[in-house]
Amino acid sequence: MQRALIRCLAQVAEQSLKPSEVVIVDDGSTDGTTSKIEEYKHSFPIEISLLSQDHRGASTARNYGFKRSHGNMIMFLDADVVLKKHALERLYNALTQNSILNTENLGVGYAYSSFRWGWKKFSSYSFDAARLRQMPYIHTTSLIKREALPENPFDEHLKRLQDWDLYLTLLERGTTGAYVPEILFTVETKGTMSRWLPSIMYQIPFTRFGVQVPKLEKFIDAEQIVRAKHRLHD
Repeated sequence: MQRALIRCLAQVAEQSLKPSEVVIVDDGSTDGTTSKIEEYKHSFPIEISLLSQDHRGASTARNYGFKRSHGNMIMFLDADVVLKKHALERLYNALTQNSILNTENLGVGYAYSSFRWGWKKFSSYSFDAARLRQMPYIHTTSLIKREALPENPFDEHLKRLQDWDLYLTLLERGTTGAYVPEILFTVETKGTMSRWLPSIMYQIPFTRFGVQVPKLEKFIDAEQIVRAKHRLHD
């Protein structure tokens, strides 16, 4: 985790448009990450606030970091995400140039892009409220106006599909997104590639054949929870 986090921070420092602050939340790590970052932050060109909590999961960590941040625009960045050099600049420009209304006649409150998950390219779509209600297609790594976010952006009871839940919540608050049709970051998957399932896996009726796929079942359970929460219907 230390190596991934240092690489992530190095790419943040190299951004063509640099953030005003970086807030790091250590979610109960036991590998010495906190002490390593304490040493690293003294030579880092951007102010770092280092927070720690007992292990409570990604959603709780993100909410904690959000409450302790000060910027008018927020990016929730996991340690395994590597930004391209112009990522923040591209997203910022898209967000500020589309800040009033879009074709949905709703306020644009965030900007998002396509990305890579390891070797696999994930192309997103121009914002479409109907599509968003059907499926998740926007990654957590977007640039979001602070004013668009609720007090606790992430549902701390969800273990999966937190990003879909977030953007559905924003939609219900009258907020949409601006799409940047570029690959602006990569999610490193070394050691975690098994967490990803090809989309066709979700289309095969395994249960009909008496086959259990735990990873798939957990995804389906989370999907049902999100759909019920936001009153989505097939």
